Amino acid sequence: MKRASIILHALIICILIPYKVYSIGGASSRRPESSVYCSTEEDLLQQFCGPISFTQKGLCHFLRDIISHRAYAQEYLSYSFTHLIQFLEYGLKTNQKSLFIESTLRLFLNALKATDSVSCYAVMDITHQLPSLLKNSSALPPLLIPLVHENIKSALYETFIDKFQLFKTDIDHFFEEVTLNITRTLPQHTHQEELLNREKMCQMVVRFLETALLKTMWSAHDQEKAWDITKKISHNLSFLMDEGIITKDELDDLYKSLLESFCRFLKLSGSSLSDYALENIQRESHSTTLLLLCLEEQEEHLQTKRERLQEALMHLKARQLAERKGFLLNS
Repeated sequence: MKRASIILHALIICILIPYKVYSIGGASSRRPESSVYCSTEEDLLQQFCGPISFTQKGLCHFLRDIISHRAYAQEYLSYSFTHLIQFLEYGLKTNQKSLFIESTLRLFLNALKATDSVSCYAVMDITHQLPSLLKNSSALPPLLIPLVHENIKSALYETFIDKFQLFKTDIDHFFEEVTLNITRTLPQHTHQEELLNREKMCQMVVRFLETALLKTMWSAHDQEKAWDITKKISHNLSFLMDEGIITKDELDDLYKSLLESFCRFLKLSGSSLSDYALENIQRESHSTTLLLLCLEEQEEHLQTKRERLQEALMHLKARQLAERKGFLLNS
């Protein structure tokens, strides 16, 4: 079975309700039955901008004629994650499980690989909306939470009663016993697959964001807004950690990807930024409250995020000085 067919099959199993049409944005659900290649850029953009109809026919059209179109990634996805948001809104509205989210993110991740860059505004928008759109899917099953709580409590109590002498003489061995007992008491059947799917979904969130962040590009025309957008993206990402969708270490990884892209922007286009914009970035690179720069590093001997940003700013200032002195041609 072809990859597109596998994804379509998974999405249809997950979401389709017989004879009921969900059309985000209230637009018509009618779609062409065959692949259409528009003759003008305006027609092409209109074809891409249409809302998704969540029927079998509508999904087939989206997979075959929209996301598979040779121009979709570069001409639309690079600037907007609207379609991804529509999928996630549908999942939230119809209480889809994490398997639906994982399949959706995988679909758009593979499309994203064909882009050269992604607009910082698109990244800011999707990171702003992801925490609320994934909140229900990232939570443990409601009936599982009290069960896990009770099992852990019982395991701790029984281990302390039975192994108290071990606790006093060999605490490391004692905690090994505690861990083993807790593992044995956790539910292994009904919810195991759901927990596994949740973990796969969370991993797919990280993979998708990692790819988007490494491709993020800013415009020098935005001036000081470029740094403001970067801070906003970093703030949005922190909410994913707060919701338990990503870990602290994964947040640090994403911050490093974001900063690397911003440093690349400074290298390519930083000379076009005003002195005021650069002074603002330089001043905030010493901030003790900005989580993007203050989040604890995973390895203490490696270059920190703060040092990476300050290094990029130093190289940019040196380049600007050389250009003003006539040692380099202004590019």
